[in-house]
Amino acid sequence: TGWMVFLAMVNPAAATAVSREGKALWQALSIPVPAADQLRGKLALGYLIVAAGMVPTALTAMALGIAPGLSLMALAVGLCAGLPMTTLSLLIDATRPKLDWNTPQEAIKQNVNAVLAMLADLAIAAVLAGAAIGLYGLDMAPLGLTCVLCALSLLLGLVCYRWLMARAEGCYQRLMQG
Repeated sequence: TGWMVFLAMVNPAAATAVSREGKALWQALSIPVPAADQLRGKLALGYLIVAAGMVPTALTAMALGIAPGLSLMALAVGLCAGLPMTTLSLLIDATRPKLDWNTPQEAIKQNVNAVLAMLADLAIAAVLAGAAIGLYGLDMAPLGLTCVLCALSLLLGLVCYRWLMARAEGCYQRLMQG
């Protein structure tokens, strides 16, 4: 589970999604598609990249002899934890994108938003780890622990998603103004 949460934390796709538009952002700002819809698309792609890394990891774990049930529970927690992490990463980039860059690599590798997103994601991971440790101390069954961690992750994801959608139009309006 920890490895899958780590994969979600270090994925810069969502944390640089708006920044990668660069000087071409004017095109996204001028099309008749609401900011919320554009950010939903960026969120979906960022999450798909996170999920694409987790599924092979779970399959590899099973091939290495880890029980399929445990591997699938780890996958479930990882996929659920990826939702708030990806959403919060996108929110950070939508709020303060780095649009002035010379090469596409600079938009990703020299973008402080990726670091800020990793730190924010680390906070989410700490909350989930704290919950897991606390529940493990109560001798909770693995399936029950998985369900609670998934529910907590989905709740955090919903909060982050609503926050992103509430700020979407304002973020794009600020970008249009300068």
